[in-house]
Amino acid sequence: MKNKLLFVLLFISISSVSSQHNSIKSLVNRTNSMKLEMDELAQFAKNNLRTDRQLARFFYYWIGSNIKYDYEFLTKAVSNRSSYGEYLDKQDAYRVFDERKGVCAGYASLYNWFMEEVGIDVVYISGHIRNEQNWFEMVSPNQNTGHAWNAVRLNDEWVLVDTTWGASYSASETDLYFDMQPEIAIITHFPRNRKWQLLENPLTFREFSNSKYVKPVWFYAGFTDIPKFKELGEYYYFIYRTNTKNKDLSIKLEISEDNTLYRPVENAVQISQSGFTYLRFAKKGIPAKAYYKANLYRSAYSVNREVVSFRTF
Repeated sequence: MKNKLLFVLLFISISSVSSQHNSIKSLVNRTNSMKLEMDELAQFAKNNLRTDRQLARFFYYWIGSNIKYDYEFLTKAVSNRSSYGEYLDKQDAYRVFDERKGVCAGYASLYNWFMEEVGIDVVYISGHIRNEQNWFEMVSPNQNTGHAWNAVRLNDEWVLVDTTWGASYSASETDLYFDMQPEIAIITHFPRNRKWQLLENPLTFREFSNSKYVKPVWFYAGFTDIPKFKELGEYYYFIYRTNTKNKDLSIKLEISEDNTLYRPVENAVQISQSGFTYLRFAKKGIPAKAYYKANLYRSAYSVNREVVSFRTF
């Protein structure tokens, strides 16, 4: 009876959170035909929402659904055809709001403005990111890997928010970038000020560049932890917490010696034990220094490829 009650309470809690998110999204949609100025939009949100978290989420959704990524200006900036002064002007919060477009700096600047306007402590964070294109390379401050996001203080706790990435992925993954778990955010986001990793033991730049790259879909699919790769005796093990949300999903590994030609890891045995799944395969014939990719399968069909990428050197 006690377990049943706990399940009911958990279901009510999840349903309530989902309902609140949809309610805030509906409120955002109401503003689309209202033609509000920035200060009017901030006042509208304050008049209709009660908590700082609701306000922070409202503007996260509003920016994600109203601001378009300015790929044309990004191309111009990357090719050094714009001055730093032009860059700052184009990413000014007021201009981004008026033109309804910007790059990451503009998204973060606009979010920063709204948070200050509604009285929420906020920080503009600059740093570097990793994605599928540069996951295995040592990025440097001179590369075009710069990015901007925010931290806001909600209930006396700092949380990470990336309005740009929240708008860049599918609607089903949008919420992953509001209140990002620091342990997950550091997979892709490296702030110049290590304080904003929000980790008890912050990573160095080298550790960030060499760590596993995990796509957001890994977590959206129900996997809760960053997988581990270990060797013991004659075997290698790819270890992850068993997926209880989607029990029919499985993982298959591919390996490469040069990160170009990949082949399946043969004869991998799946072992489930104490809430974890172990993919075990023999070390014989496997190079010690190699690149790996983990692909997501449902039955015999590929669902998502390269959801986890890492190397062993």
